[in-house]
Amino acid sequence: MKDIPDKLHTVKWFHGFVCDVYGRIRTLSFPLETLLNEGEKGIGIDGSSIKGFADIEDSDILGIPEMDKVIPLPETTEVLIPLRTYKDDGGPLLTDPRNVAYRTEKTLMDYGFSVKIRPEMEFFVFRSDEDPLNVRNISGPQYFLPPSEDEMAEYRKDLAEHLIEAEIPVRYQHHENAYGQMEIELIPAEGVVRTGDFILAHKYISKLLAKKYGLRVTYMPKPIPTEAGSGMHMHIYLEKDGGNAFYDPDDRYGLSQTARYFIGGILEHVRGFTAITNPTVNSYKRIAGGLEAPAYIAWGARNRSALLRVPAGKGNPDIEIRSPDPSANPYLAESVIIHAGLDGIKRKIEPPEPVEDNIYRMSASKRRKSGVKTLPMNLKEAVEEMKSDEVIKRALGPIYDVFVSLKEEEWARFIGNTSPWEIERYFDV
Repeated sequence: MKDIPDKLHTVKWFHGFVCDVYGRIRTLSFPLETLLNEGEKGIGIDGSSIKGFADIEDSDILGIPEMDKVIPLPETTEVLIPLRTYKDDGGPLLTDPRNVAYRTEKTLMDYGFSVKIRPEMEFFVFRSDEDPLNVRNISGPQYFLPPSEDEMAEYRKDLAEHLIEAEIPVRYQHHENAYGQMEIELIPAEGVVRTGDFILAHKYISKLLAKKYGLRVTYMPKPIPTEAGSGMHMHIYLEKDGGNAFYDPDDRYGLSQTARYFIGGILEHVRGFTAITNPTVNSYKRIAGGLEAPAYIAWGARNRSALLRVPAGKGNPDIEIRSPDPSANPYLAESVIIHAGLDGIKRKIEPPEPVEDNIYRMSASKRRKSGVKTLPMNLKEAVEEMKSDEVIKRALGPIYDVFVSLKEEEWARFIGNTSPWEIERYFDV
């Protein structure tokens, strides 16, 4: 393989990675010799063994390592390296979520834009022998818990330092609201693909490091029924001609008309893409569970009770969409959000007036009068909404049918399962 950077010649193991439809990282590890001999033409992969990629009767795919997107793993002579997947006829594998993200970047270019995305990574950390359903109850506030009171502080700091050494830019880290809940917010990355790579690498490194500490990490949105769930809020803004296309200094909120149309598109399609941004049965325990969950379809300037808000910032505004959770496939979640916003720009969809009141405290009748609707309240409802949204179907391409089929099967298994709670509640009726 040509033009391998000198620094990679000391790497002992390259962990080539792809992302399955569920959003889980999958790795194939190989030494430098394999990269030199096979990297340029592509390393053969069994696509049928990666969920959603290919059927068993047509399963041969090729993975070409992307040398310019290597992520070094701290304290090792190993790296993560993304594999760009192709069919053996040379065409891109359209059921690879990462290729969906590449296609989204091409669509942005066609509109004359590029994108910056800043994800907030929320997750839970438990001791290895700890049951999430029976965690100890710690009284008092957990948000911004100082290191002197936070038994997970050393792990979180070490993780943030590992990420920085892996060239994943960290904005800050802190304890979140719930017991054992962490947040590491990243600095905005350039593009849909690179942001997705960083999200996957964050998950990979956080779990790898947790083993050394005798801990377990979960990106399950709602592992503790009585605590707040984890989100993966995404801050997004478009750039054009080197500047922030969302900025207008003369607007009350600093927003351009482009930004308002983008907001309009997201609010128009959010019910249609919720199955992607909140893709598990457990996702709806967070959405429907209260505790400041972003269930209400509205936008506001600084209003954290709205699903979409415009955080305070001088001269460089972004739009924060608060509904996604960390169980989402990052490449697909970013893609559907962006396609929804671009549809708003294309069709000039004006958003409703911003909501400045606390929506959580509104009565149901006042929400109705204000035109505030809710997100789908379970996975089945979300999938049905997605079926009727042509923009989201086009954004996903061939992966749409794969995703719907898998999620309908997941819902059927959930409904067909009898939980311990049901036995306890109904056995003696």
